[in-house]
Amino acid sequence: EFSRRNPADDGRIVARLTDTETGVPGPTLTFGRRLTPVDAVALPDLFPDGSPELAVLGEADDGRVAGILIKETGAGTTVGRFRLSPSYQPLALHYLAAGESGQAELLVIGLRANGALGLQRRSLADGRASRAGPTLPLKARYVPTDTALIRLGEEGPVVVALAGADWRGRLRLEVRDAVSGALLLDRALP
Repeated sequence: EFSRRNPADDGRIVARLTDTETGVPGPTLTFGRRLTPVDAVALPDLFPDGSPELAVLGEADDGRVAGILIKETGAGTTVGRFRLSPSYQPLALHYLAAGESGQAELLVIGLRANGALGLQRRSLADGRASRAGPTLPLKARYVPTDTALIRLGEEGPVVVALAGADWRGRLRLEVRDAVSGALLLDRALP
């Protein structure tokens, strides 16, 4: 759960974590004043300290810069951060365990300046964000309201499923290869 602290508490964004198995409240992580969280994803323990990490996709309050902040949930320390293109409007964040490349990745779905939907792949090495991979155009004809990242089978390809209403108001489902961006399925749903 994300919330903005009371201005008397300096207005910072906080994330209150809860153990989903036990319901026991966990640590509270603090973020900067200017970050508006868009999405978050739990990461496995990238460091051998017994605490998982949390990646938060956010947008600056001025709307100019989007980025990802990675926090260690035990101590609350920032262990990685990187910016996305200044004109990129982030929509969703997904974690992809190490696959063909041998490195775990974060995948960001968002709108580019020209209005096209794009997928940015960012690799994680030793818990730190490394250089950006290419932005892959998804060429969707709508802004998705729901996204999912799915591995087909145990060793199969990873796909991105996008769902949302098109310009006519019809619900659409689009499935694309997460590596190449190739269209695998495009259906209007009843």
